Amino acid sequence: MTRLFSRLRTTILVLLKQGLAPEKIALTIALGTVLSLCPLPVVPTVVCAAVAIPLRLNIALIQIVNYLLLPAQWLLILPFIRLGERLFGADPAALTVRDAARLLRDRPLESLREFAASFMHGIGAWLVISPFVLAGLYYGLLPLLRVRARRERPSRDLGPRDG
Repeated sequence: MTRLFSRLRTTILVLLKQGLAPEKIALTIALGTVLSLCPLPVVPTVVCAAVAIPLRLNIALIQIVNYLLLPAQWLLILPFIRLGERLFGADPAALTVRDAARLLRDRPLESLREFAASFMHGIGAWLVISPFVLAGLYYGLLPLLRVRARRERPSRDLGPRDG
């Protein structure tokens, strides 16, 4: 995990030094975060790549964010389901974290069929929360990345001035 955080930091610094706009980096991190928290296992990896390509975002950066947040994705599946059940007025499913994890690990397709309504509630809650997380991260990261970009850009000194 420490290596991934180090890799994330290094990737961001390299991108800033290469002149990638802080806006693109902030958008990549914010979208990577939001997409990575989708309460369907495996989906974020594919979706992150599918979104990064047409938006011309850095695929390596979005996937680093995705992999860093994998534990958070698993931890948030049940809370998203419960929030979705409340939002849509559904009765809580007889689902515990342990049962869901075991079923997802041992029989993923069967678990998706058995808990399809629960997963749909989770996706609904995720869709409601995502725009706020996206905006908060983007606008929160942007000033920090702009400051860092000013520090990381190579100086444009052309040598001694004649004078």
